[in-house]
Amino acid sequence: MQGTSTARLQILTLCGLCPACLAQNASSTALLKPEEQKEVATVVKDFLYLKSIEKELKGILKRAPTIAEWAKAVKAEDVG
Repeated sequence: MQGTSTARLQILTLCGLCPACLAQNASSTALLKPEEQKEVATVVKDFLYLKSIEKELKGILKRAPTIAEWAKAVKAEDVG
């Protein structure tokens, strides 16, 4: 596992995010307010639902669905 840790450290350093910078950023990052947490949770839930529909359509169609097909599958009112 030593090699894995070293590789991660190299990647972080190459990205300009050394461990010290990451620690500093983590301690100075503001947390989301409760209403923001709910909004993020709703967006993630919607995204996961849409991705599951996309996967299902890909299986049926044997190709990626068009936006119109995807919208029809989720009964979207307004696409555009």
